[in-house]
Amino acid sequence: MKVGHIVTVTGPALLNGVQGYKFPTDWDTGKLTLHLRVWDSAGKQLYDSKPNQLTTGSCAFIVQLGAE
Repeated sequence: MKVGHIVTVTGPALLNGVQGYKFPTDWDTGKLTLHLRVWDSAGKQLYDSKPNQLTTGSCAFIVQLGAE
């Protein structure tokens, strides 16, 4: 979803090959920052990258259709 300069991607995540985690990632296309957070299945936040300035690199999202 994109709102203004912010592109947000959310969904389930694997952490060290273990299912049950969730993440939102916000990409600010105006400020060129990326902000990643990870929550466990109980809703406890485990990681917060804080908005980081993008200088170079790439990011990949893997979609598994039909996965729960």
